[in-house]
Amino acid sequence: MLFNRVRPQYPITSYADVFGYNFGMKILKSNYLNYNKIGYYDFSEPKEDKKSSILNNLGIKNSDLNTIINKTAYIVEGAIIYSSGKRYEIIGEAKDRVEVSVELLKDAHIIHSHPLGESFSVEDILEVAQNQAKSIVAFNDIYIYKMTNNIQLKYEKFRDFVILTIDETEAMLQEKVKRGIITKSQKNFAINHKVWQAVSKKIKGFDYEAFKIKK
Repeated sequence: MLFNRVRPQYPITSYADVFGYNFGMKILKSNYLNYNKIGYYDFSEPKEDKKSSILNNLGIKNSDLNTIINKTAYIVEGAIIYSSGKRYEIIGEAKDRVEVSVELLKDAHIIHSHPLGESFSVEDILEVAQNQAKSIVAFNDIYIYKMTNNIQLKYEKFRDFVILTIDETEAMLQEKVKRGIITKSQKNFAINHKVWQAVSKKIKGFDYEAFKIKK
């Protein structure tokens, strides 16, 4: 998801450095396209359940998912945002991007598609935290992810913890690649999910859930 900002960019250069290295085009290239072939590698596979049960548990309307799917066919990202009592439908221009104004994010609930199946990007989560959105959902036909934002930590401290967790997770998964336990493609697909799992265990109010849709 790409956010249109009317406010200044992030004030520290380390975030840009980490984002560019760990979560930039190196991860968004063609390796992601193999997720349905290589499978989702993770040390704790997302719970598998029927789609209806997952949506009920997460409080998500199936009609919202269907609207996004019908309008994008997973060719590009799409989003529905509930903000200030209004419902917005937004269609993106790429498989890894849909532009959303930060002015809509305060207390908002965001549902958007991730055609490539990966979990939330760093930008997704940091923008939700910084602009105080209530929740964000990402989905495709295989996985559904939800983050509920009740973070009490100051944004700057949360951001710095995320950056640290990215580095630690990258190093841990890279070691698995070196030892032949996982492939580079599997690492690239799993890294976002592993980062948010780790963050959810340490940061109070950061509630992260991931599910695999039972076929």
